[in-house]
Amino acid sequence: MPSALGSSRKTQSADDIRRALSGRLSTTTNLGGMTNKGVSPGMELLIPSSTLERAPSSTGGLSSKSSREVLTNSLRKLTNQITEFKRSFTQEQHHCNHRHGRTPEDRDGWKNRTEFILMLIGYTVGLGNVWRFPYLCQKNGGASFLIPYGIMLALEGIPLYYLELCIGQRMRKGSIGVWNEISPYLGGLGLASIVVCFLVSLYYNVIIAWCVFYFFKSFQNPLPWTSCPLEPVTVGNVTTMEPVHECKITSPTEYFWYRTTLGMSSSIEEGGGMNWKLCACLVGIWLVIWLCMMKGIKITGKIVYMTATLPLILLIIFFFRGFDRLKDPLVWLDAAVQIFYSLGVAYGSLIAFSSYMPIKNDSTRDAITVCLINCATSIYASVVVFCFIGFQAEDRMEHCLEDQAKQAMRLLNGTGVSGAETLDQVTYNERLQRASIFFNETLITCVKSKFLTIPSGQGLAFIVFTDAINKMPFAQLWAVMFFLMLITVGLDTEFGMLEGVVTPVVDMKLFPKLKKEYISGILCLVSCLMGLPLVQYSGEYWVQLIVAYCSGIPLLIIALVECIAICYIYGIDRFCDDIKYMTNKPPRFIWKWCWKIISPVTIFLVLSMSIKSMSETTPQYSVWDASKGKVVWTTYPPWAKFLAIIITLVSIIFIPGVALLRYFRVIGMGTPELPTVILDADVDTDLNSSELQPLHNGKPTKNKKRRKLSRARRKFMLEEKETERTEGNKNGPLNRVITANGQTYQLVNQHNGAAMFI
Repeated sequence: MPSALGSSRKTQSADDIRRALSGRLSTTTNLGGMTNKGVSPGMELLIPSSTLERAPSSTGGLSSKSSREVLTNSLRKLTNQITEFKRSFTQEQHHCNHRHGRTPEDRDGWKNRTEFILMLIGYTVGLGNVWRFPYLCQKNGGASFLIPYGIMLALEGIPLYYLELCIGQRMRKGSIGVWNEISPYLGGLGLASIVVCFLVSLYYNVIIAWCVFYFFKSFQNPLPWTSCPLEPVTVGNVTTMEPVHECKITSPTEYFWYRTTLGMSSSIEEGGGMNWKLCACLVGIWLVIWLCMMKGIKITGKIVYMTATLPLILLIIFFFRGFDRLKDPLVWLDAAVQIFYSLGVAYGSLIAFSSYMPIKNDSTRDAITVCLINCATSIYASVVVFCFIGFQAEDRMEHCLEDQAKQAMRLLNGTGVSGAETLDQVTYNERLQRASIFFNETLITCVKSKFLTIPSGQGLAFIVFTDAINKMPFAQLWAVMFFLMLITVGLDTEFGMLEGVVTPVVDMKLFPKLKKEYISGILCLVSCLMGLPLVQYSGEYWVQLIVAYCSGIPLLIIALVECIAICYIYGIDRFCDDIKYMTNKPPRFIWKWCWKIISPVTIFLVLSMSIKSMSETTPQYSVWDASKGKVVWTTYPPWAKFLAIIITLVSIIFIPGVALLRYFRVIGMGTPELPTVILDADVDTDLNSSELQPLHNGKPTKNKKRRKLSRARRKFMLEEKETERTEGNKNGPLNRVITANGQTYQLVNQHNGAAMFI
């Protein structure tokens, strides 16, 4: 800065200086050869005395002591006047941003709050609401499951959801930038979220590709899963068309899913080649996603008007049963895990979405509204499932009784019982049992509760629902609507996952010359190529592996570290002050208790139970046995178990890894990103131009004078944080940088008459 000031060839006007110090203005003004972008209020430009003595001047009088004092006093008075202007300007700009939905730093913003809410709803309401929640509800006692579900929603879900919305809205950055700003040692937390988002998006789009395949098949008449395909069977010289044996021993819907759609191989070790029809669906859906995301939230904000509301139209009511399962601790574990994963916390996507909101927004109502809508949608989805299951159970029970009667008549006739003979129930059962033993044939049993069992995962959508649709009038119409609903639900969640990756990359300016649409395109292309192994004939087995290990334990660890970081590193009081500034009211004490104690303890307990359950069970996956026509469970091979460990650790390893690398100075601290320099003559009057060098990446230098200032710097930082906590950071984060001698520096702040490091 001294040499920059000394190289001045003209006298700058007060208007030039005012524009240079206005902070939020997008223009860059040259102040005597010095480029100044965004000096914050209260900033003093203090010039070393040794530099002023050496600085040439067109007036010829700056080298004298009196001229130096006059210049310094004049600059200070002018800066005080500019400070008042800056405060009024910033307040007006924040008001304008809030009114028009714009955010500072040329950041895109949501056009209105409705788009933001619909995007959150679309992101949180995913495929798990359709097929996982009903399964857990029936498994854990019907309505009794709503009690632990509601408690976990209040203690774990809403507080974490609210926390991520607030921190993203306040920091105006993606997940990496947010945690880097809180502490450079937390940079790995953002990277962990990005890795989880990326892995989830890989298999999630494969599931959407399955839905796309079924969607196009739904236009056929009759539906292709209504009956078994035929094959030629030759007996002697006679050839007839008979149903495929594999389909005869199972059902048309199961055969179409496992054989026609997936073409499943015998195990995960047998690839079986590429399933080209699913490959085409996968490429097509990635292309659609890129077209929707290429302009960011400007396009996706419009798309969610349709994709977020369409699924809600088809879901209405719920089915209730007894309360006898509350004593089982696994019920509470299932509720906690379902709440956690359904809301999509710890992925970084909520931070990315809220970073585009105006700083003055009531995120409290947003968090509560979306969480309750997500909960209600899960309940609404259950009625569709229970109605379909009940419809299917009645139909299967009727067919089972018919088959049972035919079998009994055939066996009894084989033992010589006359059709006109009347038997009591006991005699009938005894003779039927002896006949089954004699003919070595298993009796058909019809138990309605067996038919009412809800399968978990993809089997619910692609087997149970399709079977029930077959019995409905206008089956093609219902099939098209159902799979269109699944596609739209999946697309909204996929938008959120990818936004959690793209936003941090754009904010960090890792590729400064690439526009956001190109970054999104590269990400979609890489994801599509990496997803191709998941559409092999063994692809469904790989999907099971990634689903089981990529997001379970990692998300719990990320959420736990988030709570600790906000409450005990950033400071819970400081965070509450930020919320008060954004919402114009302080958060209630219950939020503090949840963030500090209740939520971390709940997450820790769920994490401990998950690790315990995983350690006590052998990793298995479901395999389609064509000879038996049913799904069987088999153990993963050793290499797959090792890969499962890698998938689990590949994300969370960044949390301690980045902290250790920065602790030992292997990589830079990341925040602040710009070097820092002292510019105050009162602190060190012996600085010369050769000593005016930046501190690169926060590493200590060999300059003894700078080491002497370290204690004062730390003291100042503590005082500054206390000032921000008590007074509130009313003007938001600013860029305090200058350019001198071709080098960019970070300006120093004036505090109690002494300028220190920022």
